[in-house]
Amino acid sequence: ANLPEITWDYKGLIFRFESRAHSNLHLLASYAISESKGSMAFNTGATGDFDFYPQHFVNRYGHLADHSRHRVKLNGYWLLPYDFSLAFDGWWQSEFRWSSYERTTPYGLEYVEPRGSGIGDSLHQVDLQLSKGYRVGPTRLVILGTVINATNSQTGDSICGSVTGCGDFEF
Repeated sequence: ANLPEITWDYKGLIFRFESRAHSNLHLLASYAISESKGSMAFNTGATGDFDFYPQHFVNRYGHLADHSRHRVKLNGYWLLPYDFSLAFDGWWQSEFRWSSYERTTPYGLEYVEPRGSGIGDSLHQVDLQLSKGYRVGPTRLVILGTVINATNSQTGDSICGSVTGCGDFEF
């Protein structure tokens, strides 16, 4: 069935900045302001979410799990003397949304509050890379050293929203 209750609304605006002000420095930055709302996330065809009225129709429309109002990304590289290079990649996003729900019989979820009304923390991460190139005949070899999550940020974005407990299951 083509159910009018199934909607997905995304609105966003992206600003992008790229610079090669110097031949050995490249910067790429972006900022996005957006809103992601809907009654179903991910896949609208392979689920029974709308099979049982009224359980699966309660509090269904709201902020989806991929909603984050602000996102900033910055990455680039700097070519150094003696065939060294330094690269970086960092991102930050504002608070993520989560939903409080209850399992229904025989399957599915009923949201006990408006979808996406729970607000989590902001998330961020910075990755760094140092490389050194070598010429071996006509071939160039590069040794890479990478630090993933250089700031050691703890960016958990999965919350158990079940009012009866989750055990090993998280949504």
